[in-house]
Amino acid sequence: MKQSILLVLATICGGAVFAQQTAYYTDSETKFKEAKEYFQKEQYSLAYPLLKELKQAIRETDVANHSVTVQEINYYAIACALKQDEGRSEAQALSFIELEKNTPRVQMMNYQLGEYYFRRKEFQKAIARYEVANIAN
Repeated sequence: MKQSILLVLATICGGAVFAQQTAYYTDSETKFKEAKEYFQKEQYSLAYPLLKELKQAIRETDVANHSVTVQEINYYAIACALKQDEGRSEAQALSFIELEKNTPRVQMMNYQLGEYYFRRKEFQKAIARYEVANIAN
């Protein structure tokens, strides 16, 4: 009787332990969702520090195992930098456009870069970027 009670108790406790996710996964996912929420609400100054922190925390295993998430983090971080007119953001955006193979993201980055050029009154460059971006983006 005593053994069966211990067995049931161990099974219940063991199930609870396996059901919990590690803090690493929930923390970074929560931070990314929060940053995307800020971005969508056009609160770029709040989203950018979170995205920079996530970008710096990316490891090689993340690039291999979670490539879409890593690509989204890079996209949102560069887009926030463009929205805030950071100096090196133009070079980062051009590099993203050249290296990434995800056509919709590349088109969206072209649009973001076009907006950046438009705000800086570089209209010829802006037009070139707008033409490359798909109208749906």
